[in-house]
Amino acid sequence: MRLFLPSRWPPPHALRSSLCTPHLLPRLKAPHLLPPWLHSEQRTRTPREVKACEEIGVPFNANAIGGENVGVWPSACAIHPETVTRISTALAYYEPIKGQGNLVVIAGARAIRVIFQKNVSSKGVATDGVEYSKDRQLLVVSAKKEVILAAGTLYMFSRPIQAA
Repeated sequence: MRLFLPSRWPPPHALRSSLCTPHLLPRLKAPHLLPPWLHSEQRTRTPREVKACEEIGVPFNANAIGGENVGVWPSACAIHPETVTRISTALAYYEPIKGQGNLVVIAGARAIRVIFQKNVSSKGVATDGVEYSKDRQLLVVSAKKEVILAAGTLYMFSRPIQAA
């Protein structure tokens, strides 16, 4: 959540208290020097936050990805309760198994197509591997056992949470 100072100052009590994020205080440098409303985070909006934003004239937007992105809306974000860091796809799924040896992640590559087996006698569809491009070269990787097709990326989020 980005915090913009409203023209009506100080903000209503509900907004001020909802923007204070005490769980960040141990991670901040000199948190005692920062006013409580300066700490912000990105997470799912609570009814209290929505009400506070509406009090200062920011409308509720139930469908922010529908073409109109003005207002306050719900957003999903996963924060680890012990480390107070964002849990990315890489942290949740890749990190626990990265040293097992049966998974290879090729950074900076783009999948072109899945190579399907011909004359499959079993039910369903089977694959032999994946054709991909990396550094302007077209390459093929063959699978001995299985191919995991994942849409998207593994975003390596490693920056600490900081106050603005």
